[in-house]
Amino acid sequence: MIVVSLTSWKKRIQYVKKVVESIMKNTVQPDRVYLNLSKTEFEGIQLPQDLVNYFDSDERLIINWVDGENTKSMKKIFPILAYLNDNDIIIDGDDDTLFPVDLIESRIKDFESNGKKFPISSNGSLSGIGASRIISIMTLFQKKMLNNWEKYVNDTVIHTYNDDRTYLYVLYLNGYIAKKCTKYGYHELLKNYSLNLDDTSMRSAKTYIVAGNYDKCVEETVLKLTNMSIEKSFNFFNTKRYDCVMPYGRVGIDSKIMTCGEHLEIEYVIASLKKYCSSWLGRIFIVGTEPPEQIKNDVIFVPCDNPYKHCKDANIIHKLRYACENIKDLSNDFLMISDDQIVTKESTWEDMKPRIVRMFTDLSEQRWIFLGHQDSWHEALYQTLKLFPKDKSAFWEPHIWSPMNKFKFIEMCKKYDYEHNIACIILSLYYNYINQPIVNNFDHTHLLNNDKSVNLLDTLTLSNVKRHLSWTDKPFEQKRFRDLLDVIVGFKSAEDIPDVKEVKKNKTVNRIIQLREDIQAGRIVKVPTANGFIWKRVK
Repeated sequence: MIVVSLTSWKKRIQYVKKVVESIMKNTVQPDRVYLNLSKTEFEGIQLPQDLVNYFDSDERLIINWVDGENTKSMKKIFPILAYLNDNDIIIDGDDDTLFPVDLIESRIKDFESNGKKFPISSNGSLSGIGASRIISIMTLFQKKMLNNWEKYVNDTVIHTYNDDRTYLYVLYLNGYIAKKCTKYGYHELLKNYSLNLDDTSMRSAKTYIVAGNYDKCVEETVLKLTNMSIEKSFNFFNTKRYDCVMPYGRVGIDSKIMTCGEHLEIEYVIASLKKYCSSWLGRIFIVGTEPPEQIKNDVIFVPCDNPYKHCKDANIIHKLRYACENIKDLSNDFLMISDDQIVTKESTWEDMKPRIVRMFTDLSEQRWIFLGHQDSWHEALYQTLKLFPKDKSAFWEPHIWSPMNKFKFIEMCKKYDYEHNIACIILSLYYNYINQPIVNNFDHTHLLNNDKSVNLLDTLTLSNVKRHLSWTDKPFEQKRFRDLLDVIVGFKSAEDIPDVKEVKKNKTVNRIIQLREDIQAGRIVKVPTANGFIWKRVK
C-alpha cells in the first residue's frame, strides 16, 4: 500500500480538506489517507462538516482518533504503524502544505531508482548525525524503516514535539539514511505550495524543540537504549545485541571511596565495552551490590544477595542464575563480565569465545599438589574438574569475559549442587558441562597480584597488550598501568602519555614477555622441591 499520513489541530482543521483534496488529485493516488486527530483536543468540538462529508465519500480516507495525551505533531505517523505491513509506503503530509499533482509519483520513482532501500527526503541538508539527511515534509518511508520506534519514543522524546528529528533518529537506529528527492524539495514546497497560514504555531509557543536542543534532550535516552552515543548507534535495531551481566560485590579498591587513581576499575570496564563492543553491545546489568554513582547511568541495577560462604563462586552462580530467571528480556546469549577485565581493541561477539588455561588429564591429588596448587580456590577447582571425564576436563580461563546461554546455565544450576558443594568454579563447571569446544588461551594478558607482574608492567604497552586484559589489585595500584588503561579506553590520549606507546626493542624484554605468556598459559609451572620450588616447562 501507499499511505499518506498527517495530523492537524483545532486552529487549522478547516484547511485540511483542501490539503487532502490535493493528495487525492495526484497522478498516483494513495491507497489510504490517515488524518490523525487527538480525542482530547477535539472533545466537544465539531469537525467542519465539509471535511466530514469528504471523508465519508471515500473509503480510502480515514479519520484516526488517537486516545490519551495530545502528542501534537508526534501523532502524525506513529499511531498508524500498527495498521501497516513492513513494506507499505508512507508519505508524511502537513496540514498547511498542498501536494503537487505528481508528488507521490515523483517520490516513488526516486524510491525505486535507489533500489527501494532508502527513505526519500525533501531536504538536502545534512543533520550532523552520521551524515544523515534532514527529514522534512513529504518524506517517503517504508513502515519497516520505522520499526522499534516505541523503544525510542519515550516521554522525553514525545515532548520535544519535533517529529521530523524523531523520524531521523528512528531511521538511523534502524540502519537507514535518507536520499534527497529529485523533485519538489523542501524550499520549493514552502515557497510554492504552502497555504501560508498565520496562526500560533508550536514554534512561536516554544513547545517545538529545534535540532541542536533536540539532540541534547534525547542524548540520555539514546545512551540508555544503546549504551553508546547516537553517532555509534547506526543500525542498532537490526543488529543482534547481546546483554552483559556483571555479578558484583564491592570490595577492595573498587568501593564507594575511590582509593586509587582518577577512575574506579569498573569505569574502565564500561568504557571498554562502549568503545570496542558497540557493534553487538546490548544492555549492561549489574547484579548484586548497588554500583557506584559514576556508572549508574550506564547500567541497569538488579539487587541480589550473597547467601553462600562455602565458596565465592557459589555466589557468582547464584547471581547469574537470578539474572537468567528474573530479567525477562535478557538476551538468550549474554556475556558474563567482571570489574577487572576489559578488551583492548575492536571486538566482535566471536572474539568473546571462551579459552582454556590447560587440559588436565591427570587429576590425582598427588599430581595436583605436585603442581603447587594448595589454596582453597584451587581445591574447589580440583573438585570441579573431578566431575567430568579426563578427556573433557578443561581448566577454563576465569579472567576474561565469557559468553553464556541463559537456558543452558539454568539447566547446569539444576544439575549440580553449587549451594552446598565447593565443586562450583563457575567457568570450568559451565563450559565442561556444555562440552564447549576447546580454544587455547592465546589472546590474553593477565597481571597477577605479585611483584613479578608489577615489574612486568614496564614491558606492557599499546603495541603488545593482548585483546583480553585483566588484572588484580596490586597492578591496578600502579600509576603506569592506570595510564595505559586510560589510553586504551579513551580517557586520555597516547600523545599525553608517551611511555605507554611502544615496548623497548631488546632481547631481554622480549624474553620476559615470552616467559610471562608461557606462565599464564600453563606451559611453565611451579614445581615444589626440598628447597622451595623450581619453574618447569611442561608439554
